[in-house]
Amino acid sequence: MSLETNEPETKKVKCRDYYLDDWNEKWEKHEIGFHESKVHELLVKYSDKFFNGRDEIKIFVPLCGKSVDMKWLYDKGHTVIGVEFVEKAIREFFDEQGLEFIEEKNERVKGAVFKSKDEKIRIYQCDIFSFNKEMEEDIGAIWDRASFVAINREDRTKYVKLMKSLMTDETVYFLATLDFDETIHPGPPQFVSEEVIQESYGKEYEVKRLAYRDVLEDKHRAWGLSSFNERLDCISKK
Repeated sequence: MSLETNEPETKKVKCRDYYLDDWNEKWEKHEIGFHESKVHELLVKYSDKFFNGRDEIKIFVPLCGKSVDMKWLYDKGHTVIGVEFVEKAIREFFDEQGLEFIEEKNERVKGAVFKSKDEKIRIYQCDIFSFNKEMEEDIGAIWDRASFVAINREDRTKYVKLMKSLMTDETVYFLATLDFDETIHPGPPQFVSEEVIQESYGKEYEVKRLAYRDVLEDKHRAWGLSSFNERLDCISKK
């Protein structure tokens, strides 16, 4: 439900080719098996650790798609900052959640920013690596469910550097990753080892395992997998 009288024409943000082509095509074809129609169970279960007794914090959701988690966080009174380069996903989020929005061009990211009427949800339409802390300071928490596992391996170092740049001493970073046999299914989503998590964050941050659970479904079996597990780590400054 755009508040603008003239609906802007559909556009595509210039971005890394693999990312733009593959993920735009998935959304156009509605191949979005990674999207969950309900709020993530682990986010709800461990929300007390995520919010850490804080009200009205700013929460960053990288590669947010049209995650219903954002609306849940917003309804809890927090400000949600998302990054998603697929315009279709952003528009579907606002429409499906019944939220009026405005769209503004943003030359700093060579894209746009979509805002709820009260501006407590702001989703930047851009390449994740065009985003930086100067655009949104004081990030109190990061909810990373389907972002790190979607990033290509060669971009992980750059991605971790971005996440660290957004974190303050008070930031709580929830990182959900996947454990499966990558020799059978090379991704996406990407397999992420415990070693990768520790190498990425363990020196500077405390990494606490909150959950490790079996999430095997028929679609994973169709990939040839017999096990498919999700882990949730809480990352915070030491």
